[in-house]
Order: sequence, then C-alpha cells, then structure tokens
Amino acid sequence: MFSEIRLALASCLGVALFSLAGCSSAPEEPWNTVFGTIKVDGVAPTGATVRLHYLGDPVKINQPQIAQVNADGSFTLAVRPPGEYAVTFFWPEISTKSNDEKTEGADRLKSKYDRVEKPAATVKVNAGETKLPAIDLKRR
Repeated sequence: MFSEIRLALASCLGVALFSLAGCSSAPEEPWNTVFGTIKVDGVAPTGATVRLHYLGDPVKINQPQIAQVNADGSFTLAVRPPGEYAVTFFWPEISTKSNDEKTEGADRLKSKYDRVEKPAATVKVNAGETKLPAIDLKRR
C-alpha cells in the first residue's frame, strides 16, 4: 500500500513540475514613455488626473495607466503596448477642513471627459517614447 501511495505522490509531483516547466511566459513588452501637456481653457489643471486606456483590447481598457498633472500642465506616464489610447481626465474640487485636511470632491468639468466613450482625446502611442500633441479642454 505504501508503494502505491509513493507512486501516486511521485506521479503528482512529476505532473506539477512538468506543468510549471511548461508555463514559462513570453517576455513582457517593454513600457513606452508618454509625455504630454493638458490645459483647461489655457490654464494648467494642477492636481488633475489623466488616464490612458488602451483601445486595442477590451480587457485592458479597464486597466488604465494614471498620471497626475503638474503645475505647468505636463504629465508623464508609461504604457504598454504601443497603439491607440483614449485619454480621460478628472479634475476634482478640493476642499480644506479646519485642520488643513484636504478632500476631493466632484469633477470641476462635470465628468465631461472622464469616460472612455467620450474621452478628452484619442492618441497614438509609439514604441519607445511618444510626445503627445497638447490637449486644451474647454469647460463648456
């Protein structure tokens, strides 16, 4: 009986090791650096969030890469793979409590550009580095 158990365990161990050996994945694609600027009516929306949603695969659309907008309106982020991306944008109202604690509120642009279905822009990202055209959004 013990030899049967040892044989079964050895068989299971062999299958497990064979499965692991066969699961080597292909090397991941390199990240691509994206540089851009975004303004709202010519003003840099400091603290806003820019997201790039890959449009080539419906599963990856829900996994955007995210960047905060700097004081000059610039942002930098990394995405993969190269291809078409929807740029969405969210600029929250910030309120400060008496203890200097800041909280985010509603979107200053009333969610006008924060959906993949109605993005702020659609852009093409190339392999390596991509400088996006400047994006100038309107409040209305």
